[in-house]
Amino acid sequence: MISSYPLSPRHRRAVTIFTVSSLLQIAFVVGVLKQAVPLDYSFRFAALGVPCCIYALVLKHNDSTRTYKSGGIMLGAISGLVLWLFLITVH
Repeated sequence: MISSYPLSPRHRRAVTIFTVSSLLQIAFVVGVLKQAVPLDYSFRFAALGVPCCIYALVLKHNDSTRTYKSGGIMLGAISGLVLWLFLITVH
């Protein structure tokens, strides 16, 4: 079902910021697999990725429009945080 409501600016920002965090995770994992990035750099990547996940959670939690279900962004950002913590502890 397609909604006729436009996306709120906070919703768009939360999705964009979460996407940045996910792209950082992908870049880090691919870099490690291709041995272009040492595993010790996980903290440097996470220093950007973790705040992105937290900011996406805050933006979506404080979204006053409430016209959209926030489960996807909330679940994605929380799982992103868990994955960043895993990547930090692996090295």
